[in-house]
Amino acid sequence: VVTARVAQGVGGALLTPASLGLLLAGTPDSMRMATVAKWGSLTALGVATGPAVGSLIVDSYGWRWAFLVLPPFCLLAYVSGKSALPANAPNDKAPFPDLVGAVLLAIAMALLAFAIVQVGPWGWTSSGVIGSTILSVLLLGITFLKGLSHTAPALPTNLFRLRSLNMANLASGLQAAGLSASLLINILWLTEGWGYSIRVAGLATAPLPIFVACVSPLVGKLGARYGVRVIAVPGSFAWGAGVLMYALFVTETPNYWGLWLPASILVGIGVATTFPIISAAAVSEVPPEDFAVGGSLNQVGRQFGATIGVAALVTLIGSGTDIELFHAAWYLTAATGPLAAVAVFFIGETRRAE
Repeated sequence: VVTARVAQGVGGALLTPASLGLLLAGTPDSMRMATVAKWGSLTALGVATGPAVGSLIVDSYGWRWAFLVLPPFCLLAYVSGKSALPANAPNDKAPFPDLVGAVLLAIAMALLAFAIVQVGPWGWTSSGVIGSTILSVLLLGITFLKGLSHTAPALPTNLFRLRSLNMANLASGLQAAGLSASLLINILWLTEGWGYSIRVAGLATAPLPIFVACVSPLVGKLGARYGVRVIAVPGSFAWGAGVLMYALFVTETPNYWGLWLPASILVGIGVATTFPIISAAAVSEVPPEDFAVGGSLNQVGRQFGATIGVAALVTLIGSGTDIELFHAAWYLTAATGPLAAVAVFFIGETRRAE
């Protein structure tokens, strides 16, 4: 299973930046914000839909089918992409990517996640946790230094001069940490705390992706007209406020309609008004020849945030069902909203010139 998941990760790492690069290459500057926002909204929709759809599949057919349903969609994407996307001729003069740096970066992220997960059983001051953290930082430093001299580095240092990219990546990482942790917390609480079945818990999380789907199509146009900060800063606070409602008001007595649903709607609005246009802001100043690279950096930030968010949640809650642990996890997750809002504020002006 681990090997298969690694293969999935490699496929996603190849597919996502390439899809964004193809999209941006054929998009006029005036439509870039709206177009990338649509692309980002589909990404957010997929992440938010996962728990609801996955729980229904697992409850109905077993966990293996949660993986077996994916190949047909991959085949459909391949066939439709092959017929619809423009064929780009290979560029023999393009530099070969820094594969060693990419492997070092992946190992560094894995070591940091491992260190966070092991804080519970081993303790903060254990040699394993400290050693894994130090080794992770060292590998990140080596990867960065390799990027200074490599022609196609895993971490393209030339793009780190772009404030919009740096701040958008920071915001993406914070939001991915919060969203990934929140989705897992919610499923765990609905099944363990309120005693919902897996199927009912999946249905209970459905309003989040529904609101993402309803609100996201408007966000790109609004972001292009008014700028990312006007839309995504309030959206980040809305996201944080929705999760804060879980932390403040959830009790051991189920209250779906009066509490859970309103909080989920608020979170859905926050996700829809932040994820899509922050993806667009990340590449707003990136040169056309680096679109795919800039998009990949944004994905690195997002995946790194998601990894750390889930690892921190596992450390905090573990296998416990104490409501105080869940409240603490929700408080921690809610904090990512205002922190992301600060990062979004410093992205800078992205409004399209009239």
